Amino acid sequence: MPTVEWFYVEKKGDNPVPILLIHGAGSTHMTWSSELRRLPGYAVLAVDLPGHGRSSGTGFQSIPGYADSVIEWMDAIRCNTAIVVGHSMGGAIAQYLALRYKERVKHLGLVATGPILNVNPQIFEMIENDYERMVEVVNGWMWGKNGDELNKMMNAQQMLSTDPQVMYGDYFACDRFDVRDQLHSITQPTLIIGGGQDKMTPFKLSKALDEGIPNTTLVQIENAGHMITLEHPKAIANIVQDWLSR
Repeated sequence: MPTVEWFYVEKKGDNPVPILLIHGAGSTHMTWSSELRRLPGYAVLAVDLPGHGRSSGTGFQSIPGYADSVIEWMDAIRCNTAIVVGHSMGGAIAQYLALRYKERVKHLGLVATGPILNVNPQIFEMIENDYERMVEVVNGWMWGKNGDELNKMMNAQQMLSTDPQVMYGDYFACDRFDVRDQLHSITQPTLIIGGGQDKMTPFKLSKALDEGIPNTTLVQIENAGHMITLEHPKAIANIVQDWLSR
């Protein structure tokens, strides 16, 4: 397998264990707001997964494939342990890391995700037959009622720039993901954040995580959609900072 050239942004901080931000399907590190990527006092790493954004590679078609690649990258940059925070598909990757690589994950943050991520079959059909239509439809599903129009436009442009094969692989990986019967084995302190208007990963999935994982803090932002990280950037940053301080 060709070596992947990973792109990531790094903020230095006082904490010896950095926060690692993992984005969702067909996205990049820009899923995370500047408020969180530059969280005061904390070292933060925000990465583009293989085949996404400015990282090379072709992506994977399984959550374990992505998770194993993240561990290889962490080894390469000599990051032994991280506070892993994932959005959507990134949350699935984070859960798998917490289960398979327990010693590498100190704390866990799960944003707009769930223990199972079933994908509407129409998405696969549109990726294959009308990619621009898929972007239009899915981008419309991603936002709450008060989603900013500029953010919506920029997200659509980013999705269009993603290779359709990578996008298909991401959704294929999500559709196969299911750790409902393993949640009890996630022992790391876990923060769960969900949006009350999320059509992609409804809040009931956040509740399922909260009910299955032993040590959790559950937060709902009622007027937020799937792109909660960009719709409510300051609130998300404050929630994460407060949780870490405790």
